[in-house]
Amino acid sequence: EGGHLHGDEFDVEFGENGTAAIGFAINVNGRALEEKFFTFEDISRESKRAAYYFTTLGIKKGDAVMLMLRRRYEWWWLMLALHRIGAIAVPATDQLLVKDIEYRTNAAEIKMIISYDNPSVQQQIENALPNSPTVKYLVTVGQPREGWLDFHGGMENCSAEFDRPAGDEATHNSDPMLLYFTSGTSGYPKMVLHSFDYPVGHIITAKYWHEVVDNGLHLTVAETGWAELRFLYTTWTVSARTKCLIKFPSTELQLSAHRQLFTVILFVRIFLSTTFRQLRVFLPRAKP
Repeated sequence: EGGHLHGDEFDVEFGENGTAAIGFAINVNGRALEEKFFTFEDISRESKRAAYYFTTLGIKKGDAVMLMLRRRYEWWWLMLALHRIGAIAVPATDQLLVKDIEYRTNAAEIKMIISYDNPSVQQQIENALPNSPTVKYLVTVGQPREGWLDFHGGMENCSAEFDRPAGDEATHNSDPMLLYFTSGTSGYPKMVLHSFDYPVGHIITAKYWHEVVDNGLHLTVAETGWAELRFLYTTWTVSARTKCLIKFPSTELQLSAHRQLFTVILFVRIFLSTTFRQLRVFLPRAKP
């Protein structure tokens, strides 16, 4: 039971009550906390539907797909959907500007960009298109946008039956799975490519640093564009049953000048809630 990631035979297995991910969404006035729970079964089903949808667009093994999703819960489905196909997932922060997007799309030969529905972020992407010749599709997650494909609308009628690719399209442990760009603090960002063997390397991370245990909670507040979210693989690899991964929050917070104070108050509310009483390890993202 529980979640397991397989290399040559990739899939997400699920137990009867195994909760894989929990997404939190803050409403507009910031007063209500909405919880979204996804079991391994949910994620398995939705990632297959997403994979089916992407293949109808012509996404195939080896294609690079950039994801700028901030903290949208769909990130969980989309990452696994790309793994199913054998496409290369390229997570990216929504802090990228036009020149940053152009550099990454050309360096990695990005074929599709998936973005959450932030008008400012999506405008930066659109402005980068004239100098991004390999980009064929723009997909929006959330509100529809002119000139973009609607993710939820596109996969609405897609089947949850997705056959594992075979022949030349079959995935293998040595195939590229995930590509990150470094921060570029001393020059242009460099590409770091990981194969399907990558999760194996983080078994030690999960067991001895994150202290992953069955029925435990793992909280990562880093947005999905940063490499800290790679710990998705550590928890699912080590935990044998109902390992929970927590994503907070799933939507953009509009905090302006009161962001820090609001965040502190919000964390206090969350940590005092029943949901988080099992929390053992809290992993923030920080730079010196």
